[in-house]
Amino acid sequence: MSMVYIVDDEALIAADVVDLVGSVGLAAQAFGAGREFLEAFNPSAPGCVVLDLRLPDIGGLDILREFERRGYKTPVILLTGHADVDSAVLAMKIGAADVIQKPFNRQLLLDRILQLLRRDEARHTRSASDGEIKGRRNRLSQREREVLSLVSAGHSTRQIANELGITATTVAIHRNNLMRKMEAESLADLLRMAMICEFSNGVDAGGHADAPAAPAGSSQPRRPH
Repeated sequence: MSMVYIVDDEALIAADVVDLVGSVGLAAQAFGAGREFLEAFNPSAPGCVVLDLRLPDIGGLDILREFERRGYKTPVILLTGHADVDSAVLAMKIGAADVIQKPFNRQLLLDRILQLLRRDEARHTRSASDGEIKGRRNRLSQREREVLSLVSAGHSTRQIANELGITATTVAIHRNNLMRKMEAESLADLLRMAMICEFSNGVDAGGHADAPAAPAGSSQPRRPH
């Protein structure tokens, strides 16, 4: 469930934003201090943060820096009651999605919250989808992974057969099996999945480091089918 976090030590403003987002059926939590918010914040669920620049313990800019340090991607709207251009510019540089000055236009703030929530919900959906695809690839056999890698590299059935030392018919069987296991509806769909999960930072989705390329002109021994 998506959550709107309001972090503001002015109780009336915090209550106003809670009522504002509640009017469109959104869940909200209000905090009067930065550390209290950081302890309760859940980055694993979609959300949006409405954050005051000035707080009694740690300020809005410090919280933005902490989000950056922890790798949190949840969008943050920074509220400021001061015409502080330098702070606004710095806030955007260190990750704020928007800076809105107090007193704010309620409809403008609500529209921005809704926009950022939709964006964060889409990000979480993509992340879950990517994780599911990687999980499917982890269930492939070693030979199916080899076929997938060669298919995604653009090799034909005959080229794959020659590369792996197996028949074209066997290649077709492996390809059909991996299409079924990956739940791919087409070759294009399979290639999209391969781009997502086949190699990540030099490590494949099964947790194995990529093998170093063979020197030019060398031949790789055939593995028996």
